[in-house]
Amino acid sequence: MGFQKKYDSIMVVDDHGLFRQTVSSLLEETFPQSTIVEAIDGEDALRLLGQNSINIAILDVHMPKMDGFELATHIRNRYPKTKVIMLTSHNEKEVLAQAKQVGVKGYIVKEDAANDLADCIHCVSNGSTYVSKSMSRYAFQF
Repeated sequence: MGFQKKYDSIMVVDDHGLFRQTVSSLLEETFPQSTIVEAIDGEDALRLLGQNSINIAILDVHMPKMDGFELATHIRNRYPKTKVIMLTSHNEKEVLAQAKQVGVKGYIVKEDAANDLADCIHCVSNGSTYVSKSMSRYAFQF
């Protein structure tokens, strides 16, 4: 991957600890100058957003207390400078469409994360949108 650009803070929000830690480790390796913050659910994420300047928030769709769509809406309204990426197991166009409606700028299917995450972060941070390669058939809708 090899991107050397510094993204001050990247937050990973996923209630599955092993997956969240794996993504965080991948990000630490890819963006060694960035701070990686982990949240276990939407409430935890909003608390951390209130305490930190987060550039990129990577959210799962299904989480307890608050799903990724509701969290993305809160982030868009309260922290408009934070770019939101959805990292999910869902590869349905309806879920992609819902993500777009709530202001998500990047959409990655978990099975594509190892190959797509760094590219997605780079694109989204530069003002573009990004959709996983496996979802490219729906990209024109994003």
